Amino acid sequence: MPTMLELAGVTHPAPGPEKGTYRDREVYPMRGKSWSSYFQNPTSDRAAIHTNVDPAIGWEMYGRAALRKGDWKILWMPVDAHGKAKWELFDLSTDPGEINDLAETHPEKLQEMLVDWETYVRETGVVWGAPFSDAGIEDWLHLPKDSVGMSKPSFVCCIR
Repeated sequence: MPTMLELAGVTHPAPGPEKGTYRDREVYPMRGKSWSSYFQNPTSDRAAIHTNVDPAIGWEMYGRAALRKGDWKILWMPVDAHGKAKWELFDLSTDPGEINDLAETHPEKLQEMLVDWETYVRETGVVWGAPFSDAGIEDWLHLPKDSVGMSKPSFVCCIR
């Protein structure tokens, strides 16, 4: 959405971190950033889209989830989607095809990304795994552990 607004020359009613108003209705800030500069110069480095100073960007659908922050990405894919049913970690600067799962060799980076995932879940209202309380990441850490000792969510929505 930020790209479309910029290309149209339109300003979002809540351009900063605070809520705004439009026609007397409350409007929440958007996530993400405009990619228009990348489209105007497609031969530029891919970092034009994802940089290490950008906030983490997450997405989820049908029990699959991912979060990207700079060159790093975490991914959750259920077994029935050819996944491992645990969080995987990839360094896209050296592995753009997401072949080498680094979760076991970089557990501290995985943990950092899981904190970013929790922030994404809280900020967007995503219904994902076990419910969080206001206590924070500690709730996530008490979930059952996977093979590398990281918490794994439960997929109530995906039980067949």
